[in-house]
Formats: sequence, structure tokens, C-alpha cells
Amino acid sequence: MANQRIRIHKGSTSIFEVLTKKNQLTLWMTGLKKVKGGQSNTRKQNSVHKLVFEDAEGTFEIEERVLKIEKNKKVELNWVNENMIVHIQYTILDQGDGSCNLSSSFDLKLKPWIFNLLGFPLKISMRKQWEKDLERLKTLVEKGA
Repeated sequence: MANQRIRIHKGSTSIFEVLTKKNQLTLWMTGLKKVKGGQSNTRKQNSVHKLVFEDAEGTFEIEERVLKIEKNKKVELNWVNENMIVHIQYTILDQGDGSCNLSSSFDLKLKPWIFNLLGFPLKISMRKQWEKDLERLKTLVEKGA
């Protein structure tokens, strides 16, 4: 499991909006090209979406299951495809001074399970990208997306 915390100089409402508005996700998540599914533009608890990513190896989809939403406080997700399961959690902690700490964690499990033993370089690469994406999210929120 990987954990990251960043300070964002905006209130919890602004951070929560960028985390839950589907049209905002492509602005800070590297490689994300499109979010398919759902009736609204907002991630909702128990909703399921398809995230379409593109990288050097081509296009791939991940099913996103929204496990928990606590307005202006928490977003919890599972991403699933034939190669992996990723549990992701974002927690927004208001600091009372117009800023918030955003705590984020992800737990990557590769399939088949034997790849968890061999997939360490992939996990390191994904963690570095995840840290860069959080910095992009911070910039987007602070500039007023």
C-alpha cells in the first residue's frame, strides 16, 4: 500500500469537486482520455464507470466502482481490469485556515496473483505516476478549475 499527503490551499468543497466531477478527471489523471457510463457528470456512491486510458502500449479500460462518498470528506474507489485490482481512497482534512490536507492511498494487487511477486517495478512506476497526478490535482484546484 502506498500513502501520500499533500497540502492544498483551497477549501474542501473545491477539492471534492475535482475528485468527483468526471469531466475534471482527465485534467489531472495522466493518460485518462474518457470516462464512460453513469447518468450524471458526478461520481456517486455505488456507481460504476469505465475509465479509458491511453499509454505507450495502447488503449485500455478499467472498471471503476465507487465504494463510498462522503461529501467534502472522502472518496473511496476500486479499479478493476483483467490484470489488476486497485483500492484507492482520498480523505480531505480541513485545516480551518482555508486550506486542506488531502490524504490519498492506493493498494495495487496484480492478477494473476503470482505477478505480485514479480511486478515490483510496475508498482514503483505506478506509485511515481500517482504522486505526479496528485501534484497536478493540487495545481488544478489551487488555480480554480
